[in-house]
Amino acid sequence: MLLSDAISRMRIDLADTGSTQILTDDSYARAIGKAVSDLSRFLPLDKVIEYTIDIEVSNEAWTADTTAGNYTTLAYPAIKPDSEVVKNSSSVTMTRDTDYTIDYINGKITWISGGSITTGMSCTITYTRVSYIIDISDILDELISINMVEYPVGNAPQTFVSSQQRNDLLFITAGEGSQAHLTDFSHIVIYYKAKHTMPTETAEGSYPSFLDDTIILAADAYILLELATKHEHQAVTDIASSRTELGLTTAVHTLISTALGKVTTHMADAKTALDAANTALDAVSFADVSTYLGYAVTALTAAASNSALGGTALSGADIGAATTALAAAKAVSDAILTTSIDKDTTGAEAYLDTGDANITANNTGKDVAENFANFAQVRANIAAARVQVVNGLVGEAQTRVDSMRTLVETGNGYSQVAVAYVNEASQHIASAQAIIASQQAAIEHASGYANEANGRYSIALAFINEATAELYQIDRYLAEATAYQQSVTQELAIAARFRDEAADRRNEAWTIWRDPSQISPMYNMSSYSQPV
Repeated sequence: MLLSDAISRMRIDLADTGSTQILTDDSYARAIGKAVSDLSRFLPLDKVIEYTIDIEVSNEAWTADTTAGNYTTLAYPAIKPDSEVVKNSSSVTMTRDTDYTIDYINGKITWISGGSITTGMSCTITYTRVSYIIDISDILDELISINMVEYPVGNAPQTFVSSQQRNDLLFITAGEGSQAHLTDFSHIVIYYKAKHTMPTETAEGSYPSFLDDTIILAADAYILLELATKHEHQAVTDIASSRTELGLTTAVHTLISTALGKVTTHMADAKTALDAANTALDAVSFADVSTYLGYAVTALTAAASNSALGGTALSGADIGAATTALAAAKAVSDAILTTSIDKDTTGAEAYLDTGDANITANNTGKDVAENFANFAQVRANIAAARVQVVNGLVGEAQTRVDSMRTLVETGNGYSQVAVAYVNEASQHIASAQAIIASQQAAIEHASGYANEANGRYSIALAFINEATAELYQIDRYLAEATAYQQSVTQELAIAARFRDEAADRRNEAWTIWRDPSQISPMYNMSSYSQPV
């Protein structure tokens, strides 16, 4: 079974044959390698190698390290003590523990400062390897354990020597009666158990083909374990994401605390402003306004009363009668002038002018002038009578005017009293207005505090809204964290199912490998020794 065949079979087993494959071919190849490694622990590969002993090593080149005391590893470990010959670049033989120091068992050499070897010098060493120790690091590949060592080779029955393995060194501990020494250029056969090789694209694995199904079974288990690990890693990632989401809430909590702190501050400021507004409103009083307005009403009532009395007095002044008397006096006065005195032909002046003319120009009749004078006298007397009438009428008018003046003066007195009351009422109203103005200022002051409180409440509300928004953000973070945690649960559940299935498949393969009855007879282990 080639590697590609094994991968195809595994993909079918695990339903990973779609266009979007879950795992790469490299993952399947690693799983097959692990399964083969498991097989090697249960049923290791039996191998045999024949090796030619080469004890003597001549002129092996080595270069002194740049620092004295730093060892250089030689080609072979387990050097026979005192067998070495070390020469420097001038082919001069060096002295141990003066020019160099050697580690025989591990096959390492270094130079000593102050000797004849210097940093970076090219040197050679000739030595003999220990005859009962073999360096197996380069001759036994994929070694698990050594079963037996045949030496010398070619005897019948075979001759096996006892041995012990220490890391990469094989110690021949006993031969026929005592520890065996290997001779130069002799052969030795080592029987050992090694790891199986996994299949490649061009070669099948080192195990028999009847074990292919068990390799596939164990390899499927490792694929399932890899899938379980992926889900577990995803769970770890989701846990980290959940922690990240939860960690994000810390900063939001800080923002909420800050916002709520500001809410407390602004609410306290709002309360202070409201208390100030209440204090200002408590100081507002319109009692004095009512008192002053009562005074003003009383004064206005008195003003109205005096005004009414003044009106009564003024209404008693008969201006029309005085006017009538004056008009009659004027008419009589006009008659005196136009009829009795100044009339062109019949007035007193006219008669006197006519009589005077007649005196000077017309002497007809002795009494003409006198008659005219008499006529003038009569007219003058009429005028005098009319003057008396006029005087009477004027006197009547004067009496009425005096009476009217008295009434007017009385009315004016009442009016002045009324004006005084009006002025008093005006003063009371002004006082009330002043109080109202001062109380209005207090109310406006209270209104200012109320507006400030309202502003503070608005700011506090804004911070409350901000805190609420941040709470919503925390809810989102918590929801995302919860989703990640649910994903963790799901991923771990899937991983657990994969691990259980992997354990079942691997245990089945291991059970088969442990059971000798299920293995081909060629894998029944028996002694390699032959009877004598």
